[in-house]
Amino acid sequence: MKKYPMSKYAMPIEEPISNVHPSRWPGCAVAVCGVAMFAAIVLAGVVRAAEPLVEPALPRWDVSAPTFGDERNVTLLARLLHEADWRVRQRAAVGLGQTNNPAALEHLEEAQRDTNPAVRIAVIRAVASYPGRAVAERIVINALGEKNPAVVQAVLESVVRLDLSIAASRVAELLLSPNPQIRQLAGASLRNLGLPVDEDVLVKLLADDSAPVVIQALDIAANQPSSAAIIAAVKSQASRAVSPAVRALAIETLARLNFAQARALLARAATSPSPLIRRSAVRAYGRAGQAQAVEAALSDRSAMVRLAASRAIIGPGENPVELIRKLFSLMLASPSDQASQAARDALVRIGTDQVATEAAATMRREMTKYRRH
Repeated sequence: MKKYPMSKYAMPIEEPISNVHPSRWPGCAVAVCGVAMFAAIVLAGVVRAAEPLVEPALPRWDVSAPTFGDERNVTLLARLLHEADWRVRQRAAVGLGQTNNPAALEHLEEAQRDTNPAVRIAVIRAVASYPGRAVAERIVINALGEKNPAVVQAVLESVVRLDLSIAASRVAELLLSPNPQIRQLAGASLRNLGLPVDEDVLVKLLADDSAPVVIQALDIAANQPSSAAIIAAVKSQASRAVSPAVRALAIETLARLNFAQARALLARAATSPSPLIRRSAVRAYGRAGQAQAVEAALSDRSAMVRLAASRAIIGPGENPVELIRKLFSLMLASPSDQASQAARDALVRIGTDQVATEAAATMRREMTKYRRH
């Protein structure tokens, strides 16, 4: 193609198409069409890119729990419930619970009369896999008459798992069982169901000879409306309980129910030789906002008490500089990651400029020690 010279800095001007020889027109036409098609593709791409992408709608699938065991599987497992070996019967009961097939419930109800307690436990736990089924609820409620503590434990766990508030009266009867383990488990079940315990029964449980029963009763008392009789029973345990664990929890519970009545006991508890009791005092003081008593516990000889004090710190207190220094010391000196983290969290909760100042000073001291070594 002929080019016309221009300035050396200018682009050459191509010869007009009218001056092109006719023999070269087809090639020019193809070139022009190609350029036009390329431009069209680019423009289409730009327009398409500018359009928002619309995600296609997904089909609505049924995601409800399927039935994993068909009738044949249920029949085979039910047949194994009559085997002589109790271990086979136990595994069959577990398998029926895993089938998620309501047809298994009638076989499990029959197996609940098995002579082996391990099989009955497996049956009760399998039945708990069928919430909302009247048959399952009936099996569990009927099993509340069990005498074996291990089976009763499984029954009470299933009561909670199936949320059987309708069984509250039957569970409450177990609070007076001669077996302390059953009394404790019944109290825990009612607590987990969020159901209150009768005042007279709770007072009896608070005076129980079994430490686990009393601990469970204290937990119930701390989480339901209290009366003068309940507070008196809690105070009695806080004053005279032989077990440090029981006394410590009783002190915390009394402070939560009536802090005024707990003041004298807390003062003695803060200097008790038992770290469990001293820790209970720190927790009670922290819950009541008694910052000075909590700060004093940061220097306690017991790590668990210092940890409780760090967790109870919520503000700078009356002497923020001294408090912040103690917390930094605990954070750096504590061999336990848990204690160090608690001190760090307390410093974050204080969150004043003094914390930043002490942090800088502490960093300088630590860097100086590092350089010396």
